[in-house]
Amino acid sequence: MKNIYKKRLINYSKQSLVNQNKEKIEKKDIISDNSNKLTNPENEPASKIYFNGISNLNGNNYSNKFDILVIEDNPEILEMLTTTLESITPYKFEVTPVKSAEEAQEKINKSKFDLIISDNVLPGMSGIELLTKVKDEYPETMRILITGYSDMDVVKDAINKAAVNAYIEKPLGCKELTEKVIDILKEKNLLRRRQDLTPLEHIYESDGGPELFSSLFSFTPKDSEIHTVVEKSEEDLEIKYGQEKINLLSKYGVLKKVKNLPLLIKCPNCQSYDYKLVLKCPSCNSENLSKGEVIEHYSCSTINFSNKFIHEDKLICPKCNQDLRRLGVDYRKIGNWIFCENCSEFYGEANINLKCNTCKTLYSINESIWEEEEKIVPDRAKILKIIRRLSILSELEKEFRRKGLEVRRNLVISYMGMEKKFDIAVYKNLKEDHPYLLLDVYIDQHCVFLNEIKSFYTKAKDLPYGKPFFVAVPHLDKKAKKMFDELRINVIEIEDSNSVNTALNYIDFNS
Repeated sequence: MKNIYKKRLINYSKQSLVNQNKEKIEKKDIISDNSNKLTNPENEPASKIYFNGISNLNGNNYSNKFDILVIEDNPEILEMLTTTLESITPYKFEVTPVKSAEEAQEKINKSKFDLIISDNVLPGMSGIELLTKVKDEYPETMRILITGYSDMDVVKDAINKAAVNAYIEKPLGCKELTEKVIDILKEKNLLRRRQDLTPLEHIYESDGGPELFSSLFSFTPKDSEIHTVVEKSEEDLEIKYGQEKINLLSKYGVLKKVKNLPLLIKCPNCQSYDYKLVLKCPSCNSENLSKGEVIEHYSCSTINFSNKFIHEDKLICPKCNQDLRRLGVDYRKIGNWIFCENCSEFYGEANINLKCNTCKTLYSINESIWEEEEKIVPDRAKILKIIRRLSILSELEKEFRRKGLEVRRNLVISYMGMEKKFDIAVYKNLKEDHPYLLLDVYIDQHCVFLNEIKSFYTKAKDLPYGKPFFVAVPHLDKKAKKMFDELRINVIEIEDSNSVNTALNYIDFNS
């Protein structure tokens, strides 16, 4: 029986080596190991806006205003820049004009700016030097440099040193300035939106996000650092793992224990399940290995990775330069082999060892302890609820934006000593200081919502502004509808993400 598992683990280790190499190339981490621990999505950090003149907690201005600092030593140009920026619609700009980099530094140390526009030629410190300091100290601040006509050396320095978001050549034109600033602020708004999103929402909204969540349904590893779970299927044994998915599942409490015990590997020294695979060269024991498809050229007996033979869409032997045209005649594909960078040899398989992450013991598969334990698997009902909620939030935002409205996610209003968080805040336009719609999404497969209704009623009453809506998924039962009527709560019933558009069309948000 162990030999079967050993064979499967060897196959798994080969695949893991490919995956590791692939990750080094792509460098796309879905979830960071250093992410904050959260017990549930309701406790996630949210963007906060404070009324009564108190600044917001995390420095983001959610009143749709943008603070812009302009540095130009020519008074006439400075006035032109200020007037042009203040006249741009539909944005609402607070422009601070200054005449030197030193004066600009004083302003930057006292206030936070969304965008800094600076001429390069200034008395004392240059614009590039100033924007370089801004990049290092306030990287979230957007930066535009004004340069002389076709001064490419300055442009190169601006890009390489100050990492400017844009540059404008003199003589200045109002149209070009307006276009550049609007493009920059669209990017700034995108960054703000990303800060609005909770970690789960950010993953769902990213490329491949919905597919990632759907893939969790078939994921079955135990909640630990790296755990190999041997799971019996109808035809064979299959080994699965995925640290990123483990982190996501465990963080949001959607793992559950089930019986029907799988086999697990334990360290023979400390009995820990926490280990990592160590692959070594069969000859020199080096861990510096790579893996890939290998080709052998019959004529000169050259063996190498297939990518070494590719030259301008042809297969050419890297040793004798002969064209390889016919598979099975000129060359053959050996398969996926291991290459040792230390001894420069190819091998069909690497030597496999396991290293305990707890006691650092190095042991072979035969020396390990195989044990049956409870298996931890995803709670599909909870995952389905999360997917349903995220998809509806996403569609609600898209639908409001299609209607020409501005949307913020996870807005926390602090009013009269209380904090009230809403899933979606809707603004009529970018100049509005306060939202006119506030929505919370609730899901109850039994359609009861009694506790949620009470909680929402307490939160929604006595708001200074903003019309609150309770979004019920999939719909309300008779008892819940009666309670809504009695409490006079605005409600939207949405069956699923595909019916968001239809549901919103029946609502008069201005009444």
